[in-house]
Parts: sequence; structure tokens; C-alpha cells
Amino acid sequence: MDRAERGRGEGGEYARVRGDLVGDAFAAGEPGADELAGVALVDLGAGRADSFAAVAKYYPLYPAITLLLLYGLRRGEVLGLRWRDIDQADDELRIRQQVQRVDGELRIGPVKTAAGRRDLPLLALASEVLVIRRDAQAADRAELGRVWADNGLVFTTRTGRPIEPRNLVRSFQRICPAHGLRVIKVHHLRHTTATLLKNLGVPARDAQLILGHSRLAVTQEIYTHEDRQAQHDALRKLSAALRADGHTSP
Repeated sequence: MDRAERGRGEGGEYARVRGDLVGDAFAAGEPGADELAGVALVDLGAGRADSFAAVAKYYPLYPAITLLLLYGLRRGEVLGLRWRDIDQADDELRIRQQVQRVDGELRIGPVKTAAGRRDLPLLALASEVLVIRRDAQAADRAELGRVWADNGLVFTTRTGRPIEPRNLVRSFQRICPAHGLRVIKVHHLRHTTATLLKNLGVPARDAQLILGHSRLAVTQEIYTHEDRQAQHDALRKLSAALRADGHTSP
């Protein structure tokens, strides 16, 4: 994509950190705040996200996994991305459809909610991995000729057909244990993205628009979880400091 260089430095703080670091939130749809209560929200953490990005590049689906972490996309959204959804003129990546298995059938359809239909900045790293993907797809197409099925999707099998969401999950789950990283689910990458946005000071409302949450309460629950975790870590450090100073019970 010829706009990779032009995209560098654009998009403010979000673009900078996402460019440095590099699913399906819940299979049944977007959870409400009450559904998230008591659920362990897991993410890679900032340092681990960096390590994950470094090892993921050696896997065929690295471009897809990069977009999952970069924008907090759902797995169906990244698999439903079409080349025509990548607007080079306006430097935008448009989320319009998703790939899902419904009643035993692999289907391509529109995103479920109006909030899921969103336009995101086409950042430099996104452009770079999309170039990798375009080259790989072109090689498959040249090798297979007429056998290759052209459906306009960015991420396809070697024969051009839509990727089964479960295969993306399997590919993702091979990466973590193979490199000694914490094993998480694909949808937890959305929590990682939300956490990084929160740590950058991005308002919950802006994060909601980026992630495509239908309700602000969902984003706020993730943000609140991170606040509780920060408080826990701070108090644990205080406890360790007091013990080191000899302030322990007799």
C-alpha cells in the first residue's frame, strides 16, 4: 500500500503507541456491564503485547492478529474485512461486515450493531501488514489460477475462500505457548487494546467508538476493572515496603 509512509506519525498518541506495539468479544454478542460483573477480564499487558507482536510476525496470520490488537477488532470483523473497505484516499479502514459460523454454515454478513459499523484511521502499521497480506494473497492467486475464488476478502484461505473463525483461534493459540507467553483467548486482545487505551489516558467514550461497543457501560466496566487492578498493585507494593521497613506484627 503506497500510503504506508504517509501514515507515519498520523493519528496522535493512539497512532504512536499502536504503531509501536502493533475477536470476537463474546460469541453471543456484546456483553452488558451486568454480564461482565464477576468475569475475569484478561489481557496481555503492555509489556507482553510488545513481546507478542514480536513473535506473531513469524506466523501466516500475523497481519490479521496485528489488526486485532491494533484496533481491538472482533475476530469476525477482521475476517470480514474487504479490500474495498481500505480507503487509501481518506486513510481509513472501514468496518462493515463479519464472518461467522451460524447454524453450521459459514456466513458473511453485516456487523450486528450500528456501533460496530465504524471508520478507523488507517495507521502506518496497518498499512504495512496489509502490504504483507496483499503480496501473500497475490502469490496464492498466481499459483492457483482459476481455482482461486475471488470474494474480495483481505484474509482468505490459500484458495481464496473465507477463513473459518475457529482456525484463526487455533492459529492464535499456537503462538503464546510456543514462545512462553501467557495463553489468552482471542477476544482478550480487545481487553488488551482497551487497557492500553486507558493507560494512555484516552477517554472511555473515545475508546467505545474505537472498539465498537454498543454501550458505554461495557467500556467503562473494562476501565473500572483496570482501576481496581491498579489499586490492588499499589497497595501490594505498599505492603511490601512496610514489611521491608520492619513494620510487621509481632
